[in-house]
Formats: sequence, C-alpha cells, structure tokens
Amino acid sequence: MKYLFFYSFFIFGTFSQVRAQIISTSFEGIPCPNALYFDPMDPATPHPLDNQNEQPILNWPETNQELGFNAYYSPYDQASVGLSDGDSVGITDRTTIVGDFSEGTQGYEISDCDGNYTLEFTPIDLQGVDQASIAIDVFIAPTGYEGDGVANSAQSDRLHIYVKDLEQQGQIDLLNTTGNDINDLNIEGRWLNLTADISRFNRVQLIVTARNNTAAEAFYLDRVEVQGILSDTSTKQPDPVIFPNPTRQSFTLVGSDHIDTEMALYDIFGHHVWTGHSQGVIHDVSMLQSGLYFLSIIKDKNIRTQKLIIE
Repeated sequence: MKYLFFYSFFIFGTFSQVRAQIISTSFEGIPCPNALYFDPMDPATPHPLDNQNEQPILNWPETNQELGFNAYYSPYDQASVGLSDGDSVGITDRTTIVGDFSEGTQGYEISDCDGNYTLEFTPIDLQGVDQASIAIDVFIAPTGYEGDGVANSAQSDRLHIYVKDLEQQGQIDLLNTTGNDINDLNIEGRWLNLTADISRFNRVQLIVTARNNTAAEAFYLDRVEVQGILSDTSTKQPDPVIFPNPTRQSFTLVGSDHIDTEMALYDIFGHHVWTGHSQGVIHDVSMLQSGLYFLSIIKDKNIRTQKLIIE
C-alpha cells in the first residue's frame, strides 16, 4: 500500500522544532457537477465506487499538499437498490442544508446511500512527527433518523468516523453513533469539529462509514487536517515545479535534482494517459484533451503527485 510523505503547508518560526500542518483537504478545486450519482454495479455485492462521467466526484488522488480519498459500497443484510437509483453523494457545493461549508465553498456529501458507504482517506506516515493530531468537520442534517445503528438494515442509520492504526490495527473513534438514535445525540444541524490525538501512531488512516436511506438523511464532511511538530525540516527536499502550469502543449519539470525520475500522468478518473522520464526535457502533452490531470513523480521509490492543468 502506498503512503503519503508528509508535507508542511505552514511553518512558523525558524527553530529546529516547528508546529506544522502535515496534510489536509477541504475538498476544494475538485470538479463539482450539479447532478446525482448513479452506481452501475450490482447493489447486492460489495464494491468500490467509481467516478462516472458528468456525475459527482467520489474518489480523488492524493497530492503532496492534499489528502486523497476513495469510496466503497456494501449492502444491507437484505440488499436494496443501493446507489443505483441516483443519489446525492460525493463532492458538492450545495449549501441548502449546511448554509455554508466550514472552509471554502465545497464539501463531501453522503445521502440516501441505501446501504453502507465507506470513505477511506489516504494513509498518512507520521514517523518523525511529534504531537500529531487529526481533525475533521462534520455536519449532520436535522431530520428523522431511524434505529440505533446496530443492525445492518434500512431502519438503522449510523455515522462512524475513526482513525485506524495501520500497524497495530487499533483505532480511535472521533464519532460513533452506533447504539444510539442519531436524533437523541444533539449533534444535528451544526458543524462539529471532531479531533483526536494520534501522536502514539506511526501510520494511520482516516475512515468514514455511513448508513442512511432517504434524501433528507445527509452527512457532510469538510476541512480534514493533520498537524504535528516536525523535529527536523532541514533535510526535506523542495518539491519539483511544473512549468508552465497551466500549459497548452508541453511542460518542463524544474527544481531539485530529478535525474532518473519517472513520471506518469492520470486524468481525474484515475486513467493512466501519459508516461515520461528525466529532467531538463520539454514534455509534449499536446495530444491530451483540456482538463485537470495529476502528475506522479517517482524517484528512489518515493512518489510525489502534483496537479497539472492542460488548457
């Protein structure tokens, strides 16, 4: 499994130990079609959920600056229609229910999934990070939720957000409504900032699992942040720079030493569309359609990913 190498957005001061934002996402800058999502797969079978053309984005690759995420579906014990009938899930900018997102103009919605919806964020490597913490903002639409979340059924809504320890397979709950009717917890109708101390872990993954079955039953996610103290930033290599970006026909990879560097370009659906190699070369991408792409830069088994816009 591929892990993120931590990257500091903001560093305060010039001391050997600094407080830094390691990695985050607010779901901004992602295409946001105003449409429903239709799952073409069998709703009676567990499966990953794929991005569909001109439908809301459910999955997004990680970059050096932002967490990626992937969505999965599994049915109730007695399978129903799942997401095959068209539902509001994935990246959204609709503020009818939330009023405003906690950061920016977009968030992630999980509504009427008629089964179990799981969103897994990119695993995070915390080695070399002290006093690490994680936070996520959550909004639960006020409506009539059913059941206590224990049974795997349509009448048993629940929301479970937790951090998984990928080495010891333990976990820390940020929110777990299982065993309670959501309506009884006084957590609806406002943004909740959920936090956890993850300083004892080396590799973690943030996971959200949701179960609901009507359009009014909706969960929203925004502003995921991992922070900590980096003990030494002097050995960190500067990130490569794609120039020009946006581009119309070609680009060059500039910055630190990128000799013997492999490159792979992917579209927003995860399709591999181009491969390149080494530094100081003008790379022709004029054959590709206009849009947003992700350039994976691979050197010494380390992978960095950056956004590339082709006009």
